[in-house]
Parts: sequence; C-alpha cells; structure tokens
Amino acid sequence: MKTTFTLSALLLTLVLMAFTYGMTYQESSKNTSGANPGFSNDPAGGNMSCAVCHSHYPTAYEAGWITSNIPAAGYEPLITYTITATAIGAGNQKFGFQVSPQDSLGNFQGVLINTSTMTQLTSNPNYITHTAAGTAGTDSISWSFDWEAPEANSGEVIFFGAFNIANNDNMTSGDYIKLSTLVVNEKDPSTFTHERINDPMQNIYPNPATDVINISVSEFMSGSVYSIYDINGRVVKTGELKNVTHQVDINHLTNGVYFYRNDTHPEVITFIKR
Repeated sequence: MKTTFTLSALLLTLVLMAFTYGMTYQESSKNTSGANPGFSNDPAGGNMSCAVCHSHYPTAYEAGWITSNIPAAGYEPLITYTITATAIGAGNQKFGFQVSPQDSLGNFQGVLINTSTMTQLTSNPNYITHTAAGTAGTDSISWSFDWEAPEANSGEVIFFGAFNIANNDNMTSGDYIKLSTLVVNEKDPSTFTHERINDPMQNIYPNPATDVINISVSEFMSGSVYSIYDINGRVVKTGELKNVTHQVDINHLTNGVYFYRNDTHPEVITFIKR
C-alpha cells in the first residue's frame, strides 16, 4: 500500500507539473499575440500590469516611453493625434506593450485608432497592444497609433502604459516589466485652430447604420477622398466624394465599429454597422 501511494503521489505531481508548465507556456505564447485588456497599470483595469503574469524583476517606472504630437498647449477636442510607445532594453530582442487613455478615475477618453500591423485593439477597443508581428526589435522597439481626442470639457487625459522587456524563452519568468504614462491637457478653447465637430464640415448618418451611410460634407470638400477603417486599422472602403452628399454601401461590412477619415480634414468620425 505504501508503494502504491508513493507511485500515485509521484504521478499526480508529474501531471500537475506538466499542467502548470503548459499553462505557463500557453500564457506566454498567447501574450506574444497581444495582451488581454486591462493590463496597462490603468485605474479601469484595477492598476494591473504585465507583472501579474510576467514576474522576476521588480517593476520599474520609465519616463518618456509614451510620446505624441499633441502640442504643449494641449489637445483640441475631436482632433486626431499620433501616439508613440517605445520600449527600451539593451540586449533584448522581444518586446510587448499595452496602452489605454483614461482620466485619473478610470473613465476611458477619446478613441484609439489602429494604424499598423504591429499593433491591434483588444476586445475592449479602449486598449491597444502589440501583435505577433510587432514584438521583434534590437535593443528597442516603437509602436505608433492614432487617438481621436474626446469631446470638449473632458480635461486631463492620461495614457497609461505597461511594457514587457522579454527574454524570449517562451516562459513568464525572467522578463522586465516597465510602466510609463503620458499626461496631456485640453487646450484653451479660445485658442482652437481647427473647425469643431458642431460646425457642418462633415457628418455621417444614420449612425448606427445597416445597409448604407450618407456622408455630408461642406462644399469645399467635394471631390476629396475618404477612407473607412475597421477596428484593426485596415482600410475596408475608399472613394471620392463627388457631391456634398454621398451615399456609401456598407452592406458587405461585418457588424461592428468603423472609422471614417477624409484626406482634407483631420476629424475622424466613428460609426457603427449593425
């Protein structure tokens, strides 16, 4: 009986070890294709970061790893800007990240727009992370994406970011986790330089839409080119606005969130296909 018990205990231990290794490997491999939402050390996610799964060295804060082309005077509501996240790790060749724009209370601010095959929006589009194609670098790596600023009177926005400087061993240990933030303020309304969304520059209706959308633009924008992007930043439709009102067939698009952009105007309009 003693021998039988010992062998049974040994077998159980080996099974548990194999299961634990498999889960660890799967978690590491899964994160190679992007982190789940809520791990950018953000208040909406409970201030969790990559360190929840990747542990070994103490988590450290790095200033300046998230930058933007937002002027020092601040962002203008509903204007699109480019955000860049950079991870640095001398001697490393594998990296990951996640960023989310929120206020200090964890309310999501603005709209993230994916513009690269190196990045992707998560199942919660208020978080952006790397793709499998966007993890390789030599000593450092940078990811860029767009952000449409929120409506007027939204105030201070904080881009919360978490970065994984990985040792590329397909395990969750031995990695360096870094945190960084970018804080931007709203510009004084009296100094706005762009047309506001409540001016009739362009509009999309109905929204949500099922089969078609109508794009209404100012007369000077007639003849301009528009593009429609899906949530992963892929262009799904493009065309020329030959009149001030233009109808676009979207029946072939799958249901979800889409982004409209015109080549003559910086405003990005979000619409929903149902």
